[in-house]
Amino acid sequence: MIRLKEFIVTMCPAFSFALFLAASAVAQPLDGWKLLWSDEFNDTSLDGSKWQLELNEGDHGMSAYTNRPQNLYVADGCLVLQAQKENYSGKSYTSTQVSSRNKGHWKYGRFDIRAKLPYGKGMWPAIWMMPNNPAYGGWPRSGEIDIMENLGDSKLYATLHYGTTNAMSQGIYTTPAGQSPSDTFHVYTMIWDTNSFAFYIDSVHNFWNCDTWSPNNTTYPKPFDQTFFMMFDLAIGGSWGGPPDNSTVFPQKMLVDWIRVYQRQNPVEIRQPAVNHSPMDYSLTVTKKWVELNLKTGTPVSLTLYDLAGREVVRLTDGRRAGERIRFPVSATLTHGSYLWKLATAGRPDISGKIPVQ
Repeated sequence: MIRLKEFIVTMCPAFSFALFLAASAVAQPLDGWKLLWSDEFNDTSLDGSKWQLELNEGDHGMSAYTNRPQNLYVADGCLVLQAQKENYSGKSYTSTQVSSRNKGHWKYGRFDIRAKLPYGKGMWPAIWMMPNNPAYGGWPRSGEIDIMENLGDSKLYATLHYGTTNAMSQGIYTTPAGQSPSDTFHVYTMIWDTNSFAFYIDSVHNFWNCDTWSPNNTTYPKPFDQTFFMMFDLAIGGSWGGPPDNSTVFPQKMLVDWIRVYQRQNPVEIRQPAVNHSPMDYSLTVTKKWVELNLKTGTPVSLTLYDLAGREVVRLTDGRRAGERIRFPVSATLTHGSYLWKLATAGRPDISGKIPVQ
């Protein structure tokens, strides 16, 4: 959750690499994942062994946070965070924030949260994580992971904060025209590995991969090598989106249907594959409309792209005579971030590497 109005933005390094592939929206199966921790919110009250009122993190904006039943309750199988327009404790609004601090904290894994967001100017719902034991100093030095933030409109943000001056890496997803994150429930997913993050909506659309950040107080991949706890937050106003206006209707609710935390059954470390320098000369060029591969020696080839969690995004195969240029037409757009690639050619060692995408 962004704390300061002024910040430094560091996007994952990228060049113009837009590749629209019908296969880019690949569902993320649960095969290979083991459920570690969850809350289905099926009781009549909040489980105090997992959650607590959180008053120590973030920009609370114009609202006073309380655990009163007007602001925080469980009903119909959902955790409800409710914002109200009322004078309370010197503020013009009330709302709430809960956390799993010291009760549930994890390093790496898959985090699925099914939630429905409020709407309107001044709303600032967030699903985010903070270090349970800050190892590298006060915020933002020890890091912050924002799985989802929204400003009551059609845009969703996933953000990593780090360094001494609130440097950040951020991915943005805009819902299709006429749709809003407040219309219905969506599943917000983050897959966090030893040196990479991948973010999904409804377990299908991968809208951001990131495996590069540059903390100036420690070394990569720190500070994201510690355990982080979870928070659900509904702030009003604040330094980012500004205050509500006359069009904003109260009360507003953020509903959380469930949260599920998984770990890999067979942990793997996703790293950039080393390039295998073979005798084959090649060049790989990617534009918005095609992927072009030039080989010195013609041979059947298979080019595969993976997201940073190691899942195959698309596989392109073709074969040509010696010396011919191979051009793969494409029809969809990969999101910005970085992808892994592997080129397999008959009779030669595979060649692999990493390509930034924007």
